[in-house]
Amino acid sequence: MESSTAKVAIPTDQEVSKLRDEVIGFQKAKAELLRWKLVAIGTASAAGLGLSEFKGLGERPIILLSLVPLLAAYCDVVSRDYDIRIALIGRFLRVAGGPFSRYELSLAGQSWRFNKAATRGSSIGACLFVLAVALSRLPECDWATLSALILSGLLGIVLVWWVEREYGCRMRVLGPPGVSTHGQ
Repeated sequence: MESSTAKVAIPTDQEVSKLRDEVIGFQKAKAELLRWKLVAIGTASAAGLGLSEFKGLGERPIILLSLVPLLAAYCDVVSRDYDIRIALIGRFLRVAGGPFSRYELSLAGQSWRFNKAATRGSSIGACLFVLAVALSRLPECDWATLSALILSGLLGIVLVWWVEREYGCRMRVLGPPGVSTHGQ
């Protein structure tokens, strides 16, 4: 049985170029996803608070706010999937050796926390926003609507925690001992 850290043949320039294009594609897709995360959360929030012309739910548009934590968690799952795919390509190139391996190891001591903080922070913030709206509407909302908002806010927080936990586990597996990985 071959070890997962066994050296593989150094990729050709053409193979490295193709992998580089894949990484750039994942990075672009992630940036676009995070833009749409903001748009989707903003739209659902505006509709749920009655700030838009949306009249599809009559007197109860606030229930749309229950979608906000789920939208945020879904975007985090896809975003972290992109991060893992990028890290897999990086790991392959690192194990293969060559110039990329030296570059990767030179980044070992760097901190890459801004991406993680922005992704997780925006999602937790969206979940807390839904919880705050639910609590502020206690006297005027019916029990079913309040329950849906509170449940979705709490479920969103749990999902965001789970996504980050799973992502951290996957990234630790991908990184060599003693070397931090991107996004950690």
